[in-house]
Amino acid sequence: MRDRIEESQSFPVQLEPGRYSRILCFAPHPDDEIQGCGGFFRLATLNGSSVTAVVLTGGDPTGVGTDVQAVREFESIAAAQFIGMKVVFEGLQDRTLRVADWLIDRIAEHIRAVKPDLICLPSPSEMHPDHQAACTATIAAAHRQGYLGDLCFYEAGGVLNQPTHLVVIDEAIEAKGKALACFISQEQHQPYASRIRARDHFRAITLGNKVKFAEALEIFTLTEKDQLKLYAHLQPWQAHARGRAVYRQEIPKITVIIRSSGHPKLQAAVASVLNQTLPPHEILLVHTGQVSASSQWICALSPCIRQLTSPHPLNRAQAANYGLENTNGKYAIFLDDDCYFLPTHLESLVQASEANPNAVGALSQAILVDDRGSHIKVSDYNYLPDRLLFHNIYPSHSILFGMGNVLTRGLKFNERLEIFEDWDFWIQMSRGAILAETGCATCAHTMTNKPNADSPIDSHRREHSEVLANWMGRLGIGVYASAVANLANRVTQLEDERHKISKSMNESEQLIESAQQRLATLVSSGRALEARLAVQSESLRNQQEKHFSEAAADHLQHEKLPSRYAATNTFAAPIRRQA
Repeated sequence: MRDRIEESQSFPVQLEPGRYSRILCFAPHPDDEIQGCGGFFRLATLNGSSVTAVVLTGGDPTGVGTDVQAVREFESIAAAQFIGMKVVFEGLQDRTLRVADWLIDRIAEHIRAVKPDLICLPSPSEMHPDHQAACTATIAAAHRQGYLGDLCFYEAGGVLNQPTHLVVIDEAIEAKGKALACFISQEQHQPYASRIRARDHFRAITLGNKVKFAEALEIFTLTEKDQLKLYAHLQPWQAHARGRAVYRQEIPKITVIIRSSGHPKLQAAVASVLNQTLPPHEILLVHTGQVSASSQWICALSPCIRQLTSPHPLNRAQAANYGLENTNGKYAIFLDDDCYFLPTHLESLVQASEANPNAVGALSQAILVDDRGSHIKVSDYNYLPDRLLFHNIYPSHSILFGMGNVLTRGLKFNERLEIFEDWDFWIQMSRGAILAETGCATCAHTMTNKPNADSPIDSHRREHSEVLANWMGRLGIGVYASAVANLANRVTQLEDERHKISKSMNESEQLIESAQQRLATLVSSGRALEARLAVQSESLRNQQEKHFSEAAADHLQHEKLPSRYAATNTFAAPIRRQA
């Protein structure tokens, strides 16, 4: 085997401590922020950066407001003095962190308040459930806030497998040691300080003889177009799948079916599923053709990933049926290998479905992107079964459906279809059934034109007509006539609403125009009044000057002062008299 690069080219690069101006760190417990980044934060503050650490729990699993929590928070405040940073406490109970809206919202508040250019959070590979929850909730909060900056994983109770950066902390190791020494209550359990110091010493192994200590970080730069690069490195629920640090109870089993043709974005698609706030029970990777080398190692990412292969090539409909036949979950959802989920996708769909017992599943909105990942628009169509009879408006991975309904009704994909197999399946599911709606866009759908022997337009028209003819024959012209009537009524309602809105806007515009006219009149009147006041003020000033002149002349004549004095001190006498 021949080496592709020198090993030194794969080493983490050194990070300049003064690179960031506002650093925000989320620590699951008091001391995590010092263990992972104490040296980095000390050097950053010495370089003029502001550092804020948000400690989420009080470190006491028995409750909140306890003596243990008070001691640990006091220790954290004392440690912060040696680092020069600000520390804020959320005061939650140890081992109660959940990847839920209440935690995501709290974290988002701090992101809005601090406006950081670097967010530090625990590594997703750590085993403690609070660390995993803090990591995933922070990622979800950053996504909701549209955070565009750097995101940094640090080491606390575990180690980073592939750090991207190292911070040389030789000049800060003494301050970090003093900060760690403040956590007396924790040193009684085990010698954290000495073990953290040993880890920091080991981290300098690639930095040469002169460097003694370093802290390891994994940093990602997030921009509007490449947030997806983060997902490929996240496996926060891998430990949960192995039965370690499991704390969520009664999670409905969800199967994600990925029909893969070996697309280069398959890794990102799988990573987006692993990064869900509600983890799936299983991921079925159904290969439509030959198994690619990348898909083989992707299956090693998590034990919940299963590969399904066939001795002969499968079209998309056949692959979908193959996946449904092997599904073990309560719910199922499809995902194309060039698309991806946002972190809260599965959780929001399950919540919507479970909140409506009459629903057979749930529908989300979708972000439509091009092949480069650039935003095109949001597909925010409501659930309209009648409209579905004429055209498919829902990306396949925007619908989560209950397998009980599929099995009971014997729903299957039409394997003769090459293009509109999803549309045909959704029509089957929609007959006499309803889907709950999340009302938010939590998945991304890639718009692409796949090559075809015929022109794309001709092939789409041909299969579109085939699906229409099939369902018109099965349901009858009466059903389609009723659907047209319902859609026409819906259009009429929308037109009425549009007219009302237009009328309201016209009335508002008239009110605004009237208010602008009144404002203009007031401004004109104000200017006229200002001009009159200016004239009156000038007149009054002239009268005062005339009065003072006459008074001075009278005074000089009365006192019979020499004319020389009168000429040079016209106003002196009255002023002195008043004084």
